[in-house]
Amino acid sequence: MRRSLIFQIDGREREQRLRTKVLTNTPQATVESELPHISTKLTLEQIQIMMEVIEEIRLKRYEERL
Repeated sequence: MRRSLIFQIDGREREQRLRTKVLTNTPQATVESELPHISTKLTLEQIQIMMEVIEEIRLKRYEERL
């Protein structure tokens, strides 16, 4: 049995836990874990790029409100 945590980052760059999903040794669980776009391992570079994109989106929304 595997537990998977799903997170979403809000506009204030804080993580919010959305839900916990338990995966068992079923064929579907195997398929989900083998999909290349589903991964729990991020490099520091990937995290930095994500944070830059989030900041750009936040600034764009702020500028649109002015």
